[in-house]
Amino acid sequence: MEKIIASTSHSFLPVYLILLFLISCNQQENQKNNEPSERTKSISSTDDIDLNLPAMYTGTLPCADCPGINYQLILEDDGFTELSQYRDRSPAKFEETGSWSANKDTLTLVGQEDLILKRFLFHKDSLTLLDRNNQKINGDLADMYVLERVGNQESIRKHHQKLSEQGFIFFAAGNEPFWSIKIDSLNLMTYEKPGSTRNLGEVSRSMIENGILFETSADSIQLSIRVQDKYCRDSMSGYLFPETVTAVMQSSQVDTLRGCGLFLEN
Repeated sequence: MEKIIASTSHSFLPVYLILLFLISCNQQENQKNNEPSERTKSISSTDDIDLNLPAMYTGTLPCADCPGINYQLILEDDGFTELSQYRDRSPAKFEETGSWSANKDTLTLVGQEDLILKRFLFHKDSLTLLDRNNQKINGDLADMYVLERVGNQESIRKHHQKLSEQGFIFFAAGNEPFWSIKIDSLNLMTYEKPGSTRNLGEVSRSMIENGILFETSADSIQLSIRVQDKYCRDSMSGYLFPETVTAVMQSSQVDTLRGCGLFLEN
């Protein structure tokens, strides 16, 4: 009798294991089916993240065959703009736009066809780029995956918008020494430095390699401004401008001024 019972219990054991395996697979399949795919997942809740839009984040991301990628992310209520430029490789700027979503401490960028482009770990004043498995990237280059929020970017953008509304088409500025140049829709240039504003008259414009050259002369001053299509980060605010500017002023001496600029939208 004991042999019969033992034999019966052994015969039921494989059947029990098979049923357990089938139940487990079915649960995993249901869970997989209930999860949205990488191409369609979109989370609209931002209750856990205080973005205080609009917001701008900048940094230099690692690059396999160049010193780094100048990267700027602008977040607004209706979407994002992503700007990238490869250092020492090409002055070309790459732009990507789309929508974004947030859940708890994770920010997701969604491009065309609902394709997820990037995910970031959100902090109060920074974003950390995550890998494909939504994990932080460690190693010697870990700090390069952190983007810093530009604190006064909103006031800078409002200043540029105000200049555009006043009829200016180009603006450039630099630090130490502090200077700025504005060109209006009539091609008239204004040069400013602390305590001084000078109208330098009409400027000529010519195309050069990777940019534009503005030139003017007035009151024994000759000024040439080389505008290159290359990202430039303001040394004080951290704001990322689309153009790099070199101004050479000749009067009793020659002064070379370096800074950043942009063409204003009207």
